[in-house]
Amino acid sequence: MSITKVKFEELLYKEVGFYEVTGRAENSNFLLWFLVNYYRLDEDEAVDYICDTTNDKGIDGIFLDTNTEEIFLFQSKFRQDFSNGQGDVDLRNFIGAREWFTPENVGALDDSRASRELKDLVRRLEVFERIVEGYKLNLVFITTGYFNRSAKDYIRITENSVEYWDCNSLYDNYTYIGSDNYVMAEYIFNIDEDIIDYSGGENFPTYIFSVKASDIIELEGIIDKTLFAKNVRYGLGRTRVNKDIKETIENENEHKKFLLYNNGITLIAKDLSYNENRKELRVKNYSIVNGCQTTLALYENRNHISDDLKLILKVIKTGDNPQLGRKITYYTNNQNPISIVDLWSQDKFQQDLQENFKETFNDTVFYKIKPGEDTEGYDEIIPNTFAAQLIYSFILEKPYEAHLKTKIFSTYHNDIFDRNTNEYLIYFLYKIYNLIEDNISNIDNTTIRSYKLTRFFFLNLIKKVMKEDRLGNTFFYSPKNFYNNYKDRIKNSFTKLIKILMIEFNAVIEDASDDNTGYVDYKNLLRNSEEVIHLLREIFRIYKRSLVRHPEEAVGALLSEEIAVVELKVDRGAVEEKTTIKKNTDITYWITPVKDDNVQTAVECIKELVGEERIYAFSSSTPNRKRFKPGDKICFYATTKGVVADAVIVSKPDDRIKNQKVRNSEKYPWIVKLDKPRLYLNDPIVINPKLRAILDAFKDKDFNKNWAWFVQATRKITENDFIILTQNN
Repeated sequence: MSITKVKFEELLYKEVGFYEVTGRAENSNFLLWFLVNYYRLDEDEAVDYICDTTNDKGIDGIFLDTNTEEIFLFQSKFRQDFSNGQGDVDLRNFIGAREWFTPENVGALDDSRASRELKDLVRRLEVFERIVEGYKLNLVFITTGYFNRSAKDYIRITENSVEYWDCNSLYDNYTYIGSDNYVMAEYIFNIDEDIIDYSGGENFPTYIFSVKASDIIELEGIIDKTLFAKNVRYGLGRTRVNKDIKETIENENEHKKFLLYNNGITLIAKDLSYNENRKELRVKNYSIVNGCQTTLALYENRNHISDDLKLILKVIKTGDNPQLGRKITYYTNNQNPISIVDLWSQDKFQQDLQENFKETFNDTVFYKIKPGEDTEGYDEIIPNTFAAQLIYSFILEKPYEAHLKTKIFSTYHNDIFDRNTNEYLIYFLYKIYNLIEDNISNIDNTTIRSYKLTRFFFLNLIKKVMKEDRLGNTFFYSPKNFYNNYKDRIKNSFTKLIKILMIEFNAVIEDASDDNTGYVDYKNLLRNSEEVIHLLREIFRIYKRSLVRHPEEAVGALLSEEIAVVELKVDRGAVEEKTTIKKNTDITYWITPVKDDNVQTAVECIKELVGEERIYAFSSSTPNRKRFKPGDKICFYATTKGVVADAVIVSKPDDRIKNQKVRNSEKYPWIVKLDKPRLYLNDPIVINPKLRAILDAFKDKDFNKNWAWFVQATRKITENDFIILTQNN
């Protein structure tokens, strides 16, 4: 049964909500929904055509169709209450937007006070260049309201220059399964050549034959589109046709080959009969369920049709069985023609990759090489098209084109899937991409956060960071060895790295934003190759500079048991820090007490120095101070409370390190740098009798008696005691 208009309104509101992103207006979400459902654009692509700022001259989106050489200007009006009528004021204002896009006004928009986002969108799509070349300009107005009388009167005098959509036309053109509409008429096809009689059961005869295009355009219901089942996206927004089809129709020399080029048309009828003697097929009450675009193309170019222009027609009798009609409609519109991805699925390299995934990951990860494959029982599924996007962004370093899936797979297939590509490379990139997605909320700008290319940008940025790191660079020599050596640490280590890089990214984006409006053309920033390269360099420069102070944030330090050791070198009075990576083989464990004073509590001191500054200061009389070495681990005891923090020592004590947060620096001149601090200030480890009973330090001692000696001074402890005191057991 057909969907009701009330149900459609509910569905529209729900589906528009799927596109909701913080910072994006409802009108833009509505336009995005429209472009996906009626113009059949990919969501990632459609986002790039939307303009979502104030003072946009009434333009909410611009779409450039290079096939038909047309430019579409959109204005969308989303209303919470569908019962609200749509008047003619918005329509009249929108008509005026055309004046900004005429050949004589080229450049005027740039000089106007229009929003920067609109100007950037026009510049990015090269709209004025296309106008000069002769592209046709179309205006498209869409609203969830219903046109009232004044709007309809205005539409009657402007409908040739503007495409209007209200809730009625959206409903009439919407894609859904369940339309039982038929043209209540009769038509007779004259069969010139052989006909295939394929019975789908005695009550549902099916005939397949070649038909003249001139017969197809005589069918009733083309002009008002009642010929086409509602579940078919027959308009694609407006009756836009593929430029190649149009050119074939216009070229009479190609007419005899049209049947070879075209997939044909499927027509269902409630009744049909074939007269073999007369070679006539009579259909009654019919509907085209597949091939509407071809039909529209033929009709719009009917003056060029000759008797040689034929195509395949499949006619099926459905009788009074609406379920059969719906099934035919569904399957004929969901069985896509063979794509480049389908063809590459026969490639031995792709098939070998699929088998390698199964073997390497014990049938838990499925590498999908074609649609329709059985993926049940697998924990993770990686489509080869997605793998191509990952490699294209990471290895080929082109994240700005990663959204062009078909182009990537068809044009760069052999560059992406070369002899160095294996299941370890793909799976590692897949895991890193997911970590980026898991942490994307750390990006401050909400529109950039929701932009798909942002993920691929960070994938490329991580490659740059890894290449410059001694340990990270080993990945490029052997993804297999790298993954096997560090697979248990990839999640934690790269999560930390991603968060660090996102902090640097936020800072750069903030600097790039307009001081007054906060505007940044993020689409151009992440789609323009030069802008992407500049952004990568800037973030990496900041990150590399930060490693001087925080060497523990290097890939190698994050991944391995190795530690970053900070050494100081004095050259002509200047103190220079030098960071080296050393194997952490000899660890000594320490506990040091921290007391309250008149200014700061012990907990506050530990929070500031250990947690925030990643240092701690000792006096010249501190026992064992000279024995501290990089790699040692130390825990901090807040007097009367318990152990509240621990960290790794990464430098020897040095009185040349200065930090303003150290109070009484004359009394506490010896500073050590720390790494990987862990603070549990509100959940201290209390050294009570029960805990003392299991500490090595109290072995052969009465743990119920005075134990203050244990926390009165900095002392060496065993690994077992350190584990107990720091909750690591």
